[in-house]
Amino acid sequence: MKIWYLRFKLNDFENLWSSEKIDVKTQQTFDGRSQINDWKPVEAIRIHPNEARPLPNATYFYSLIPAFDTKAFDTLYPLIKNAAEILPIEFEGVRYETY
Repeated sequence: MKIWYLRFKLNDFENLWSSEKIDVKTQQTFDGRSQINDWKPVEAIRIHPNEARPLPNATYFYSLIPAFDTKAFDTLYPLIKNAAEILPIEFEGVRYETY
């Protein structure tokens, strides 16, 4: 098994959240269970909309699910393609892939 440790400077950059309320029970399904069959792309919003934090190439969705823009995803895909499901989200018209 391969394990990658991703470290982000959370106070320097923005994180994403769903624009629609997702209940705790649904959030808890992000524990390794497959999501792909029922997944619909989620429209994301900033967690801190009133702060001018930049959005990095690799950020977090719900503060714990890695989310990659196209540049980061294309770079990391060969390493992660067989390790997990890739689920799309969108933020201001830009596609991010959650891992």
